[in-house]
Amino acid sequence: MFSIIIPTLNNLKYLKFCINSIKKNSNLDNEILVHVSDDVEGQTRNYLKSQNIGFTFTSKNVGLCSAINIVAEKVSNDYLIYAHDDMYFCPGWEQPLLNEIRNIR
Repeated sequence: MFSIIIPTLNNLKYLKFCINSIKKNSNLDNEILVHVSDDVEGQTRNYLKSQNIGFTFTSKNVGLCSAINIVAEKVSNDYLIYAHDDMYFCPGWEQPLLNEIRNIR
């Protein structure tokens, strides 16, 4: 239903927390895509590969806007959600968005 894009810059601890909250508290089959910047040792990319999460990568920090634009090219759903890597998705987070989408259709 939703494609959730998340830019990250050396913030693996919080990114894991964010992704786990999406998986735990989502009722829909949402796509998670991450843009990884400046991951010299590859820890973030290795984690994302192990979780089968799509990502894009730049070897240097390209800035927030460019990171979002790069990863947004890979979305496969009609609805895009932009999240920070330190956000937590609470139970039921999708329902208000779905209600609003239904109201404006």
